Amino acid sequence: MELKFIHMSDIHLFAKNYEYGDVQYNTNDLFEAAVEKFHTNHDDADFLLISGDLVDNGSVEGYEYLKSTLENRWHKPVYLCLGNHDNRENFNKVFLEKNSNSPYYYMKPLPLGETCLITLDSGKFNPWMGIIDCEQLKWLEETAANIDLPIILMLHHPPFLGVDMDSFKFQLNNSQDIYDILKCKNIVAICSGHVHGAYSYRLGQFPVFTAEGTGFGLNFAKDHSTIATDERGYNFCILNEGNVLIKRIRF
Repeated sequence: MELKFIHMSDIHLFAKNYEYGDVQYNTNDLFEAAVEKFHTNHDDADFLLISGDLVDNGSVEGYEYLKSTLENRWHKPVYLCLGNHDNRENFNKVFLEKNSNSPYYYMKPLPLGETCLITLDSGKFNPWMGIIDCEQLKWLEETAANIDLPIILMLHHPPFLGVDMDSFKFQLNNSQDIYDILKCKNIVAICSGHVHGAYSYRLGQFPVFTAEGTGFGLNFAKDHSTIATDERGYNFCILNEGNVLIKRIRF
């Protein structure tokens, strides 16, 4: 089985124009340019993942724009998760058509039926970190116990084991809890965002991949401040026989 998919993150729709050098960028235009690139270069992709920070200000207008753009310009399955810039109430109103501030998490079979996706909502623990709440941890334990298929896990904040939180704050606050629940499962990939950069590493035995933002990149300072850069892109991913090959695409 070969499964091809696109992993993008941190699209930050409706962000105020930011400057890099003497040039201003519009994140909506850049998102549409990325979608156009999908059609040109990756029409063989089976689905699209977007791992959070969908709308910079969490507005209803932003989610309506995202929903309309995806429905009109991308005709394959799309799987979303929420990040620290997102607003659960407004997202649920537009995408789920319900009034709720509940976290957005789910398990769904992926195309071809031989892999499943688990998506978690890491919310906002503080300005830098996310956390998976007790409700989701309980659900994850119960859900994972009944899954025999290979799993792709998607969440916004990248999970780390053994990385000091005082030295690097841009991570999930309770990664150990996630690992303890899933350590005996067949996790073929963990797809995250938040750091606006394409990195790969391991959470125990599990491969973790982060995607660049489509609006802008980030450099990190020792005081945990960030500086926007002109680097942007997404990951084109190929899952074959339990291994994931990642191709970083810049645009």
